[in-house]
Amino acid sequence: MKIRFLVITALVYGLVVAAWVAPGPVYGQTPPKAIVLAWDGAVPGFVREMLAQGKLPNLAKLIEGGAFADDVTAVFPSSTAPGFASLITGAPPRITSISGNRVPRTPRSQFTILESSAGFNTALLRAEPVWATAERAGRKVVVAHVPLGGETSELGVHLQGYGGIAGREGIVNGRTSEPQVAVSWENLPASAAPPLEITFTISASTFFGLLIDDPSDPQEGYDTLLIANSRDGHSVRDKLKSAPAGPAGELFWSQPVNVKTSDGRDATSYLRLFDLKRDGSDFFLFFTRPAREVISRPELLEDASATARAATNTPTRTQFKAGEPPRADRSRWAARPAGLLSLPATTTGATRDHHTM
Repeated sequence: MKIRFLVITALVYGLVVAAWVAPGPVYGQTPPKAIVLAWDGAVPGFVREMLAQGKLPNLAKLIEGGAFADDVTAVFPSSTAPGFASLITGAPPRITSISGNRVPRTPRSQFTILESSAGFNTALLRAEPVWATAERAGRKVVVAHVPLGGETSELGVHLQGYGGIAGREGIVNGRTSEPQVAVSWENLPASAAPPLEITFTISASTFFGLLIDDPSDPQEGYDTLLIANSRDGHSVRDKLKSAPAGPAGELFWSQPVNVKTSDGRDATSYLRLFDLKRDGSDFFLFFTRPAREVISRPELLEDASATARAATNTPTRTQFKAGEPPRADRSRWAARPAGLLSLPATTTGATRDHHTM
């Protein structure tokens, strides 16, 4: 399977390191802020095509205001774990010891060449990541949703996005949950057409939905999906309007939805209604991977700047751990450089081809 890896000056795979202690001036000048955006799975040719069509305006702004380079040579092997290990440390795989998405188990005298463990393991990293360097310099840092970024420290807050994933994303439509006339509900909300019920589960939690023709919406036909925890209109927790993928799509995500995992722990998901037929016969509802909050040393945020707190506060913090953007405007969020850890001005963007079997 081929994987392309796009790197552009600036954010860090969902954010990478944010420092709430403003960097001091160097030779009388404040170092420029750098954002590193790592887009795992992006095909450079397709990205360029989308840019030319004006379909990636926020990315175009980052390129216009930063540095961009094509055909930069990747590390070998050019897969995600060793790529990120080298990106965050500046060292090649032979130094980081992360030689693949899976690495041979050690000591070699006790394991065969067929036995391996996950390469996304901070304990295996043999080179110092950039946030550890910042901490040694006395900076307080925040590491959010970064592969190999889950260790704890005295000066760092680590939001361990991947460690909190507690299930799979899913799709609900008219084939998996056929809309039926809602007959067992109490306190049905107003609707210009008979409310239709759907049911679905996220992890170990069951949800009830109502397709309605919202009287306050001038559009004729079913136009709204209400999400509830029971068959009671008073338990409705969110109201979704359908909208296809496109600009401003982030405005159509639900608020955080609390779910229970199979082992009874609390997790969070987000819902998005991409389509709803006017006759109520079919719909397309997507929900994100349920994710638990896994954060180390949250007390360090008490004296953080407003920027650092905003980057780690709900719902943005849940955005990192769930892997999907909620209602926050991503263009405004991604363009906020204040408080980011300064990286060398020589940090440049790159498009790197990753080929993984």
